[in-house]
Amino acid sequence: MTRLGFDLTEAALCATRETYVFPKKAKNSRGIWKYVVNTLEYQQGVSMHKCHSRSSGQSCRYAGELGENPEVTECRQMYTKHSLLAVTEDGMLSYDTFDIPSACVCHIKEPEFFLFQF
Repeated sequence: MTRLGFDLTEAALCATRETYVFPKKAKNSRGIWKYVVNTLEYQQGVSMHKCHSRSSGQSCRYAGELGENPEVTECRQMYTKHSLLAVTEDGMLSYDTFDIPSACVCHIKEPEFFLFQF
């Protein structure tokens, strides 16, 4: 067991790439590109967990395999909102909200499929 509560022999249903970045420019939650303040004196880093290219939009994997009904599941990117200091349109500094990739999760595309299976 790890301190995070999962066993190292377990595998995620959707492969994820974790990176830590210091963005210089990013789209805010309204889809507008903003310059993010990141200098030697003031650094803003964010941890990102993005769906690996081999899992995004693909069926979830169970112990490395597709399982019995791969067509009803799909790996999707999830986002969390982060507040970062950015430059406004008029050149002022202000905090803005940015959607940061936070997890690659398994979604059930057809929940009805599981309701009547015995």
